[in-house]
Amino acid sequence: LRLLSNFALSSRPPHVSELYSEGLHHGTASLEEGLMRKDGHVLTEQSLVREEFSKKWVNTLQYTDERLSVDFSVYYNHINNYVYLRPTSTRLTVRGYFPVFRYEQTDALLMGSDATVKWQVHEKITLNSKFSYIHARDTWNDDVLIYIPPAQFENGIQFSVPEAGRLKGLFVGVSVPVTFRQTRAPMVVSPVDIGEVAPDRTFDFAAAPDGYTLLNARVGFKLPVGEHSVGISLTGENLLNTRYRNYMNRLRYYADDIGSNYILRLTYNFLSH
Repeated sequence: LRLLSNFALSSRPPHVSELYSEGLHHGTASLEEGLMRKDGHVLTEQSLVREEFSKKWVNTLQYTDERLSVDFSVYYNHINNYVYLRPTSTRLTVRGYFPVFRYEQTDALLMGSDATVKWQVHEKITLNSKFSYIHARDTWNDDVLIYIPPAQFENGIQFSVPEAGRLKGLFVGVSVPVTFRQTRAPMVVSPVDIGEVAPDRTFDFAAAPDGYTLLNARVGFKLPVGEHSVGISLTGENLLNTRYRNYMNRLRYYADDIGSNYILRLTYNFLSH
């Protein structure tokens, strides 16, 4: 049983993309403007940009025995001059009609917890559970923060066999990740009503999507080849082809997220160690 406590101070200057973005972001179908851009002009006053400065305190409780492993953390993170991307307006261009996002800075408070449980119920069967939650607030404007991940919970089970004939390290696993709806999302404002919103209020173009549950699975093993081995694994994501939208994906304004997805991996070890 261990209790760990860590207090950290860190700082960083805004990234170049956060400073000078200007124009259409093709990957998200939106217009972006950096901290040093305004109305198509480059700002040169350096005092307009301030370093992010973070004060973070993390407390972790860990328990481990032969079959059970538990890790539970709570944290408090206060960030001065927090850089984030905020919806501001819409704009008609020669390429089409797009939402406009601008990088801005504010003071933010993020509190949350993470938990992981691993229980080996049998020498070949392991249960895994994970949970995470973040409570975020814009302390400068006394408002919620946009694009904060919602609470997430995942349960999984894995069946492992050290040796099965020529196969080594055979495993079969199933997991069920659950993503809840983000209830602390900004207010929703339609494009025609944007001009009526106070300039310091954070808003979003669409409501936070509903929560969803997915089904994932994976299987893998190692096959000896001479003195080395080839690892083969197959992962299936969203096996039920559930229709959902991820709050953190800005393409959710236009389309659903990825459906069923299958990934085949081959790994060859050139050195036996």
